[in-house]
Parts: sequence; structure tokens; C-alpha cells
Amino acid sequence: MKLTKREKRFVILLVVVSVLSVYYVYFYQPLQEQIQNMITEIKMGEDALKLKESKEDEVKILKEELQALTEETTNLLDSLPHHDYPSLLVHLNEITAPRVNREYIEIGDVEVQTEFVILPVFISVSAEYNNFKEMLKMLEESPYRNRVESLSVHTVDDGVNINADIALKFFFKPESDEQDNSYPFMNGRFGKDNPFRQPVSQQTEAED
Repeated sequence: MKLTKREKRFVILLVVVSVLSVYYVYFYQPLQEQIQNMITEIKMGEDALKLKESKEDEVKILKEELQALTEETTNLLDSLPHHDYPSLLVHLNEITAPRVNREYIEIGDVEVQTEFVILPVFISVSAEYNNFKEMLKMLEESPYRNRVESLSVHTVDDGVNINADIALKFFFKPESDEQDNSYPFMNGRFGKDNPFRQPVSQQTEAED
């Protein structure tokens, strides 16, 4: 059977379409899927690399922050005064006596930590607001490292004076075996203005 030109063209077109269909289904489409999968894997790899680099930067920053905090902590511990409670009481007397009326000063139990010791101090005072504010400022600037744990303030009826209860914690270096903690009051010798120092007369006698 002899095909006409039109039929030949149709058969050729049909063959071309069939070949293209087979190529698309069995070659082109799987190849595109492989390419897409490879692109996805590359993107995931790039994201993982960026995440790793980001983590490395974060670790580096954290190490630097840790180093800075370690140095700051070391400097802070080095700056703590030696274990010297009587001198602290003298210091508190010098801060409070000229400015406020003390109801009481109570010393709590010593809290011993690995690298420092804590001495709780409770103070109850009555004073004018400005004097009380000045006392707090002096506590903040005190060479004895301290932290205000709690502060309760009540205004009295006149509206000028206040009553306040303060809970403080003072920080010291642990007591050294070589540290001399002998004070005049231990031998029954009390100074008028400072119970932890010898009276002037006794100091003069000691020098003679």
C-alpha cells in the first residue's frame, strides 16, 4: 500500500511525537527531578555550612564573653577586703551615726562559700529622707563590697522622717591563718567613740 504525502507526513509527525513523549517521560523528566534534587541538596549543604559557621562564631563570642566574665570575677574576688567584722561595724557606725538614728544593727550568721564569705547585716533606722538617701549612697560607695537584699521604708506621720529596715550582705575574703584579728575590746579596753580601737590615753601609754 502506497501512502500519500499527507499520510507520510502524519506518520512522521506521529513517530516524532512518540519519540519526544518517550524522551520526556523516561529521560527528561527524571533528569529534571535529579537536577532539582541536587539543587535542593546543594541548598541544604549551603544552609548547613552557614549554620556551622554561625555556630562557630557564636561559640567564639561565648568563649570571649566567658573569658571576660572570668577575669571580671577574679578581679572582683581580689578586690574583696579580708575577713574583718569589727572594722566593718566601725565603718557602719561612721556611716550611720552622723545621719540617722539607729534602732538596731544585727549581725547574722556567716555564710561560708568556696572563695568568699558572706556576713548578713540587718539595720533598722529612723531619719530624714535626704539623710537616709545619703546613707544609702555611702553604702553603695563603701570599700566593703555589699548588696542590698531587701529594703522596707515607711513614712512617719510628719511626712518628713522615715523608718527603714535594711537587709545587707557584705562579702569578704576567707579568713587567713596569718591574719591578725586581735582588737582592744577583746581585752576589755573600749574606746569612747570607737569600741574597736584603744582610747587615746591607752594608746599614749602603750607608746611610752
